[in-house]
Amino acid sequence: MINETDLQSVDEIFHQLLYKQLKNNCTEEYDQKLQGLSVLDIRIIDVIVANPQKQIKELLQILDIPNSTLTSAINRFEKRGIVKRVISPDDRRSFIIELTDLGKEIQEAHKKVDYVIAQRCLAAIETEEERHIFICLLKKVVDNI
Repeated sequence: MINETDLQSVDEIFHQLLYKQLKNNCTEEYDQKLQGLSVLDIRIIDVIVANPQKQIKELLQILDIPNSTLTSAINRFEKRGIVKRVISPDDRRSFIIELTDLGKEIQEAHKKVDYVIAQRCLAAIETEEERHIFICLLKKVVDNI
């Protein structure tokens, strides 16, 4: 059974971690290209990168979000020049989403920020064994929530 003290501790620790990253503007390497993008926006871009040549309906299944949410994001991305719709070579009635050069720059900036944050987290842990335990526990949490 999970007790109230543990819940409060986890809540406080998560908020402290988020606050410290925000206070540091995520990192010194924070790129203005990321300005105005939400966590979901970044996730959508990640999925597009990881799943090239996928049609919109396939991206919807991977993201597990409503069609209207993805359509709205893609429309906003197109206006900002982040993505472009391309007719699918497999099904000429459908579109695939590709990153533009700006979209690729945004993805690289995001990856850079993520790696700096991950490096800071791991550097705060003294031994390789503790780092391994931390990674395993973090994965377990993500897999089960």
